[in-house]
Amino acid sequence: MKKILFFLLLALPLLVKAQYCSPATTNVAITPTTTVQFTASYSTGKRAFNFPATAGCVYTFSTCGFTTVDTYLRLYSTSTGGTLLTTSDDYCSTQSQITWTCVTTGTYSILLTKYSCVALTASTYMSYVKSCPVVATNDNCASAIAITLPYTSAVTSTVAATSDVPTSVSSCAAQGKNIWYSVVGNNTTYTATTCNAFTNFDTEVRILTGTCSTLNSMTEVTCNDDDLSCSSSTRSTASWCAEFGFTYYISVGGYASTSGDVKLTVSSTGVACSALPIELLSFDVYMVDTTVNVKWSTATETNCDYFIIERSVNGIDWKEVAQVNGNGTTSTVHFYNTIDLNASYGYNYYRLKQVDYSGHYEIYPIKSVYKPFKKQNIVMMVNILGQQIKDLSEFKGIFFIIYDDGTIEKKVKY
Repeated sequence: MKKILFFLLLALPLLVKAQYCSPATTNVAITPTTTVQFTASYSTGKRAFNFPATAGCVYTFSTCGFTTVDTYLRLYSTSTGGTLLTTSDDYCSTQSQITWTCVTTGTYSILLTKYSCVALTASTYMSYVKSCPVVATNDNCASAIAITLPYTSAVTSTVAATSDVPTSVSSCAAQGKNIWYSVVGNNTTYTATTCNAFTNFDTEVRILTGTCSTLNSMTEVTCNDDDLSCSSSTRSTASWCAEFGFTYYISVGGYASTSGDVKLTVSSTGVACSALPIELLSFDVYMVDTTVNVKWSTATETNCDYFIIERSVNGIDWKEVAQVNGNGTTSTVHFYNTIDLNASYGYNYYRLKQVDYSGHYEIYPIKSVYKPFKKQNIVMMVNILGQQIKDLSEFKGIFFIIYDDGTIEKKVKY
């Protein structure tokens, strides 16, 4: 029994090493940092290097320029082999380079050999380095960087960014790994762009209104995925009329959650603009029995909070009749209606007032409708004492006519 155990103990190191493509001659511990480091030089053998790795960090191992040997690199899931995660053969001529993002914190290993899994035959060494993206301070909407124009951001990595993207309908595809900025409008056209040499991935720029506390209810003003006028068409440029005093949120992220380095520039033309709050298709009022029906429709709406219907009997003094919610920002046709049960007899004038999220409003042309006077039947006539007058021809003084609709009319007969 002791002999069997002795042979098992002797074989154990071989079993561990055998997890590689072929047993490693050595297995040296290394610790990658943000500074490029180098292994010792080896002219023989198959050399393994085990190292600690942190989730989210990017690790690069390279033999480029460090040997004449046709090298082969293999990355494994444990310090002594395990699952083969990735490989590199001819990355730079006949040398190799692996760039790998760690998903789970742990200890891993790299095996350096000659192609394909052969011992080294000439002086060879390997460089190694890591980079750990820092989560941007403006990673979520609530921590958006408030900017003033003109503005140019620092080059910011979105690799470690989360995806807090409003679920409201967007004209762009699914944005992800986004960072946030906010800016207040001054009634000029603003432009936000990632079109520059520092941005290195497929971006999307989305302009929104609303509040971060109700993220999924935010309204999109505009969105751009690919700016075809940019030297790299996968960069983005979004322009919009920024209304005075209104806060806009700028979400900068990657198409389908791609990520990388991004530099954002936001500018203003300085020329006054006017964002049409709605494109009105129709506005009509008409009688149905004794009720006034009010109907209207829109082709587009921009930051439309609600509508107010107002009535006047003289076209000067206006009274609110109803308030109807709008549809924010939309390019879909919408139909609205309300009724007025208290219109006066004779001519009634109606107007439509549209109010946006900032409290600004626009009033649209007036419409009128005529409510016919109702025919009234006299129930009785009484004097000031309430006594019924049967023969008005013999009466003089103040009297009252009572109609069947409950109205009372005061008269004087001399």
